[in-house]
Amino acid sequence: MPASATPVTPGSQTINYPQQVSTESFQLFGYPLATVIAEKLSTAVSLGDLNNRDLSERRQTSYIAWRRRQGPAATDFPERFVDVVRQVTAFADVLLNDDTANRTRSAATLTWP
Repeated sequence: MPASATPVTPGSQTINYPQQVSTESFQLFGYPLATVIAEKLSTAVSLGDLNNRDLSERRQTSYIAWRRRQGPAATDFPERFVDVVRQVTAFADVLLNDDTANRTRSAATLTWP
């Protein structure tokens, strides 16, 4: 069965999405963050080297442009896309290789204490 035909669990739900220019939020229909992360990790693992080969270098220019469009919100984002890939890899490696059922990721330290 193609990946696009695989049922997504948990399914879509109403999500409160914060606005960028005010403190209010609006509702939209989407998938929970855990579902999105699981789907993206599954795709990355299935693509293997096809997904990672020279990704950092190929995407640096578009990442710089994206950061510029984010304005002040991007102040704390890494300057180099290779650092983004490293952080995502460190996050994903723990999910894929360790027991994370009783662990909570620290956003402050970017670790799984």
